[in-house]
Amino acid sequence: MSEFRRECESSFYRELYHVEGKNQRILLNAVTGRQYLEKTLDVYDIRVYEYLRTHRDIHIPAVESYTERDGKLVVLEDYVNGETLTAYLARGIPDAERRRIVLELCDALTFLHSAAPPIIHRDLKTDNVIITPEGVVKLIDYDAATVFDPTKSADTVLMGTPGAAAPEQYGFARSDARTDIYALGVLIRQLLPQDKNYLAAADRATRMDPDDRWSSAEEMKQALCGAQQKDGKQVVLKKLLKKKRFWIAASAVVVCVLFFSVLKESGKILEKTFERNAFSVSENAESVTEADNKEKQSSANPAIREKIKNEVDAYEAFVDEYCSFMKSYKNGDNTANMLSSYTEIMKKYNDWLKKINLLKTDLSPDELIYYNEAMLRCIKRLNEVN
Repeated sequence: MSEFRRECESSFYRELYHVEGKNQRILLNAVTGRQYLEKTLDVYDIRVYEYLRTHRDIHIPAVESYTERDGKLVVLEDYVNGETLTAYLARGIPDAERRRIVLELCDALTFLHSAAPPIIHRDLKTDNVIITPEGVVKLIDYDAATVFDPTKSADTVLMGTPGAAAPEQYGFARSDARTDIYALGVLIRQLLPQDKNYLAAADRATRMDPDDRWSSAEEMKQALCGAQQKDGKQVVLKKLLKKKRFWIAASAVVVCVLFFSVLKESGKILEKTFERNAFSVSENAESVTEADNKEKQSSANPAIREKIKNEVDAYEAFVDEYCSFMKSYKNGDNTANMLSSYTEIMKKYNDWLKKINLLKTDLSPDELIYYNEAMLRCIKRLNEVN
C-alpha cells in the first residue's frame, strides 16, 4: 500500500479508545460508521492476514487491511463486540449452549484449515473466543497463527498458551491442523466436564501423537453430532417408553375396571341363572318344604340316580369355588391371575350347564326335589357374596 493511499485512508478513521499495553486502538470509520480494531504486531505471519483479507467467514473477524511498517504489521480488522468465553462461562450457561459453542468452533477451525495451505491458529483458548450479543461465536487473535509448512520438521518459534498448547508447539514436531484440535479438546474439558460423549472426543483430540487425534475439525464435529443424535434418540426413546408404560398401566386399569364390572354383573346373571335352573321351586313349594323336613332321607334316597347326584355335587362345588373367588376379590386380591381364575370358573359353569340341561328333562319327582333343594342353597350362598 502506498504512503499516499495509507494517509488518505487513515483520514477516514478517528480513535474511540486506546487499549493500554497492547498496541491496539478501536477506531471509527467516519464514512461508514463501522468500528474497527487496529493492532500492531511484532510477531506475525503475513500470509495469514493475506488470506483472511480475501476470505470471509462468520466465525472469523474480517480483515479490512494490513500494512508492514518498520518490521511490524499493522492490521485493521472488524471490531467484535461481545464478551469473552471466559466471562460468558462465569455467568453460568446451560450445557446445550456449551455444546453449540464447541460445534461452532469446529466450523471456525474447518474454515481456517481449509485454506491452501492450512492456517493454524495455535492459541485456541477461552480468552480468544468472543460471543457476540447475537450469540455468534468468533475466534479472534491471530498473533500466534501461522500457515502450515510441510518442509519443517518442528516448530522453531514456540507459540501458544501453556496448558492448551499441543506438545508439537514445544518443538517436538511441526504444527498442523491437529494442533488446533488438541487445543479444542482441552477447551471441551473446561466447558463440559460431565458430558461423557464430548469428553471421549476430547480424550482423542488431546492424544500425544497427532496421528492418534481426529484428522480434522469436521471429522470431530461429525462424531460429536452423531453422539448428540444418538443421545437425543435415547431421550426420545425413554420418553416413549415412559409414555408406553403409562398407557400400559392405564390400559391395565381400564381392563381391571371392565373385568371387575363384568364380574359383578356376571355374579348377578349367575344368580338369576341359578334361580331359573331351580325351576318349579315356587310351584313345588310344598314338596320343597317336605324335602327340608326330610333332608337326610332325600339325600340318601336310592331313587336319586347317581349321575344326578354327581352333577348337583359338581354344581355346588362350582358355587363354592365362585364364592371363594368373590371373597378374595372383596378382600383386595386384584392380582393379574384373577382374570384367568374367573375364566376357569366360568368354563366349569358352562360345562356343567350343558350337562344339566340334558338331565333336567328326565328328572323323577324325587330327583326334582333333590335338585331344587340344591338350587335354593346355591342362591342363598350367592346372595351372601354378591
